[in-house]
Amino acid sequence: RIEAVDWKLSPTTTYYDPCRRREIDNNIFDVATDVTVTIKLRSSDTIDILTMAPSVYEWEVVQHIDFNPNGLITIWLTARSTLYRTTEQLTPWIAVALTTLVFLIWDLILRVRALLRIKRIKEQRRIEAEALKRRLERERARHDQCSTESQCSTTSSSLSTEDDPDYQRAVQATRWKMDLRNSMGKSWTQWAIVSDALNIVFVADMLLGTVAYCQPWWLRYTMSIIAGFGGFATCTLFVSYIRFF
Repeated sequence: RIEAVDWKLSPTTTYYDPCRRREIDNNIFDVATDVTVTIKLRSSDTIDILTMAPSVYEWEVVQHIDFNPNGLITIWLTARSTLYRTTEQLTPWIAVALTTLVFLIWDLILRVRALLRIKRIKEQRRIEAEALKRRLERERARHDQCSTESQCSTTSSSLSTEDDPDYQRAVQATRWKMDLRNSMGKSWTQWAIVSDALNIVFVADMLLGTVAYCQPWWLRYTMSIIAGFGGFATCTLFVSYIRFF
């Protein structure tokens, strides 16, 4: 696939009479060398990502020269390229990419369902907490005073345990576990959804760009940026899992 074939050349230029004679043997003059041609050939890809092998391009550039009367020479170029690949068949790289895409889509669906489930559970817990709060307020209004004996026992118990370092560590560990249980991994799920979405876009574009269409340069740069962010999100997620477990 060729993105563009460009060359810089004046199509018509006036030169000396091509039929003139040489006056001096050392003064060799060729009209074909009077034209300075700059040819710029650009291909769409230089590496075959299916086989991870270089793509070989064979370029054939033909220069056409027309000699007209009065020394007018018309020159134009034609370019043709042939792409040679090591194989044109489906390779294991396509199978790996398709498998990765399927697993990413499946994981994204599971993450979205988990996020919706977390939202429903939190809403249900909020309703239950409000109902429990109202019930406790009714119980407190019914029993607004407690006995002096129970107050003293509670005070002495708190004074005997609040200064214990082991007790403080146990309280902090319990509080940390309760926070994790209450959040139910919501931040992990949101981060995983972003990671899966970026990776799906990159893998899908890689497959389509391989077998279907020719990508412009700006899309290639965009996909490279998306791949970088996707890899960063995935690595961050794995590191957080490792630290937790």
